[in-house]
Order: sequence, then C-alpha cells, then structure tokens
Amino acid sequence: MTAKATKKQTIGERIKAHFSRNQRWLAEQIGMSSSLLSEKINEHRDWTQKDLDKINKVLGTDFKL
Repeated sequence: MTAKATKKQTIGERIKAHFSRNQRWLAEQIGMSSSLLSEKINEHRDWTQKDLDKINKVLGTDFKL
C-alpha cells in the first residue's frame, strides 16, 4: 500500500480558513490594500512577520513564518 500524499497548506490557505468575512474586510482591518492581500494569499508576494502579526491580532490566530 502506498501512503496518501498530504499537501501542507500555505499560510494564505490557512488565513483564508480563519476569516469568515470577505478579503476586503480583512485588508481594511490590517491596513493593506485588498489587491496586495490577494497577491500574498495567492503566493505572488511574500509575507512578512509584521503582516502576520497584524492578521493574528485581528483573527486571534498565531501564524508564524
């Protein structure tokens, strides 16, 4: 038998799973444009720990790089 491969979720995928409102709302809460947040969530731009700290404060999460 072969083990089923599991894909580790990206930070963006994990963030999307934690907010129930829309992306624009989250962008406003953390002081980021919604287009930049989208680029980061979709891995077109890199996250900084400062970005994640702001998201952690709003969502009550503990994302780390």
